[in-house]
Amino acid sequence: MIKEDVFENDHLWRAMFKMTIPTIFSSLFIVIYNLVDVFWIGQTGDANQISALVLAMPVFMFMMALGNMLGVGGSSYIARLLGKKDFQTIKKTSAFCFYFSLVLGLLTNICMVWGMPYLLKMLGTSSATSGFTEAYLTVVAYGCYALIFQTAFSFIVRSEGASKESMIGMVIGTVVNIILDPVCILYFGWGVQGVAIATIIGAFTSCLYFVWYMLKHSTNLSMNLYNLRLKGSIIREVIFVGLPASISQIFMCISHVVLNNFLAKYGDMPIASMGVALRIYSFVPIVNIGFATGVAPLLGYNLGSGNLKRLKAILYRALGLLFGMGLIFLFLFEVMASGFISVMTDNAEIQVFSTYILRAVASTAPLLAVFFLAKTTLQALGRAIEPLILSVSRQGLIFMPTVIFFNKWFGLTGIVWAQPVADVFSMTMGVWMVFYFLHKESQKFNILKQRR
Repeated sequence: MIKEDVFENDHLWRAMFKMTIPTIFSSLFIVIYNLVDVFWIGQTGDANQISALVLAMPVFMFMMALGNMLGVGGSSYIARLLGKKDFQTIKKTSAFCFYFSLVLGLLTNICMVWGMPYLLKMLGTSSATSGFTEAYLTVVAYGCYALIFQTAFSFIVRSEGASKESMIGMVIGTVVNIILDPVCILYFGWGVQGVAIATIIGAFTSCLYFVWYMLKHSTNLSMNLYNLRLKGSIIREVIFVGLPASISQIFMCISHVVLNNFLAKYGDMPIASMGVALRIYSFVPIVNIGFATGVAPLLGYNLGSGNLKRLKAILYRALGLLFGMGLIFLFLFEVMASGFISVMTDNAEIQVFSTYILRAVASTAPLLAVFFLAKTTLQALGRAIEPLILSVSRQGLIFMPTVIFFNKWFGLTGIVWAQPVADVFSMTMGVWMVFYFLHKESQKFNILKQRR
């Protein structure tokens, strides 16, 4: 099923909204179920379980990173192949992504089960949080197949224009998760382990929907073993283009571990406060990523078909919209931060510090929107090195040294402001890279026209 009108003939605004609105709603549901997790754990009245959920988050993000590698790389290649009408390679690419997601799940499962003691130590768990964190991660270890597959194929399905279907798959899993949370956490009394159980069951539900969609409604995507080909070109396009997205989240995992370890020096309260604030603020990066992800197939298709004029028009409109949304988020979080925090926890100490953190990280919301669009645009256009540099810079080369030095100079306050500082530098780099690449592509197309 290819919706070529969306890529080629629809009005720019209509095409953008068709592709981005479902992905934004899908992304919002992810944020909602993350918030629901914290809300229901908060009802237990146990701050250690909130901290355990925060401490375990880097592992969950690592699995999402593996799914993103296949999803971003595979969807970028498939969108460009659609522009070239190369349908056979699309089947081979989607089959490769399907089976490789299962291989990655198996490897992750083995590493987590056998390395759990080392993992808990690395995450910075204390005697009060270690048992809760292990209970959560044990469930996640056996459900990692579903988490990786769900993440990857939300991108793959969207790459052929089926943005609504991609949204439905994610929403189904999220709704199941939200329904099961209070049942597992409070009714059965499983606490933080109940969060993991609800999450995994929801992810498996999404996976079943995506498999059903590919079998019944897609004429191009395939999970047939016959189409599995370990061709160098497919592996290179999927892995090399998707790797920056994966490395970005892996560095986010590492930065969260570093952040949690620094926060742990000030006690368990800062960890819980940071977790609550960042869960609420996650609306900003998730919505930005959802919008940019929706636009990505349009950009990739138009590059593949050689329509640079339409590509640039889409990019400029997306840039204006995302920056505007960033300003709205900035206003809301600065004015209503304490209200948002009070919904999530009634712990007065956590409320005060979480409110401060939320206002600090929200200060660069418009710039973060531009950064994610720049990085996703480069991935959609088949670039590998530039998104990798951006990812490594924001979460590694800039962020982690900033945490170290700001902690030394300003203490706990410095740790809070490390990410906003990193966002400013990363956004500047991203914008420069996108415009430099588009300038080079314009020169290349002009030379080809002259030769013809």
